[in-house]
Amino acid sequence: MSAGKTVHRCKTGSSDHRGLTDICLFGDNEFSTGYGWEIDSVLVKKFDAHFTAIAKMSHFESEGDAYVGKVALPTTSRISVELNYTF
Repeated sequence: MSAGKTVHRCKTGSSDHRGLTDICLFGDNEFSTGYGWEIDSVLVKKFDAHFTAIAKMSHFESEGDAYVGKVALPTTSRISVELNYTF
């Protein structure tokens, strides 16, 4: 499997909490090899005209059998919080 041949399918949803969530499935072009799935979510809260908070969460699940060459893809989670203040 060479780099650049990974394809993914995503489903996006949103709701009234001013957020966005994507669910993606990763595999090769023939879908004979599955690399895993990922969920990404972003929440935004605007407190006033100057102050906004943003929370981001992502989780990639390799399902234990995804490899690129001889290297196994790790299951990974990431969470970040951002505070913005404008003048």
